[in-house]
Amino acid sequence: TAAQTNITSVGTLSALTVDNFTLDGTTLALSSGDMTLDVAGNIHLDSGSGEIRFYDGGTYFGKIRETSGNLEILSGQIDKDILFIGNDNGTPFTALTLDMSAAGAATFNAGATFGSGIDVTGTATMDGLTVDGDVSFDTNNAANPVVISRFGNTNESLSISVNDSMASFVSEQDETDTTRYGGFEFIGRHAGTNRTRFKIDHTTGDISFYEDTGTSPALFWDASAESLGI
Repeated sequence: TAAQTNITSVGTLSALTVDNFTLDGTTLALSSGDMTLDVAGNIHLDSGSGEIRFYDGGTYFGKIRETSGNLEILSGQIDKDILFIGNDNGTPFTALTLDMSAAGAATFNAGATFGSGIDVTGTATMDGLTVDGDVSFDTNNAANPVVISRFGNTNESLSISVNDSMASFVSEQDETDTTRYGGFEFIGRHAGTNRTRFKIDHTTGDISFYEDTGTSPALFWDASAESLGI
């Protein structure tokens, strides 16, 4: 502890205490209150290891580091998320959450806008999707069609696949449920009203073409009888 009013030469000190600050070896400690680092220019943090680590009460929780010229932000605790928090007109909100217990799955609070296309590897699950522009689904494999399913149930789904000679549409329904009849129904919407144009029943193979209001079949193909009817 230096008690002198003015110190002109101290040689080597084992420790130095000034007010609430203690400088001891490689540690600068503040016993109480906040620390303010106020400089007229820039603040430079230069670490020989390329890492800046963060602790809370001695517990490590994250770091920023440089690797091969890249800036990396790391969460140091197992399965703890990284959150980006802002202030909207006085109300704090979490703009983005990166879920580290789910391999970094990202959750945006109020949507996201992308300047170019979105590439998805694996399965994309959406509760709602609005697209202003073209939509392209490319599986790069005829054996892996685009599948549209109900509540993620592949037993109630529509599969679309394309090969060199044709496009295939496969309707899949849970045939163990006898109250359901799978197939295709093509509907047009006019003046706010859905109107059925034709149906294909995949259980019987029957095809029905509907009249202009879309309520009653006007022409049908009876597959079992192999005949047309009106």
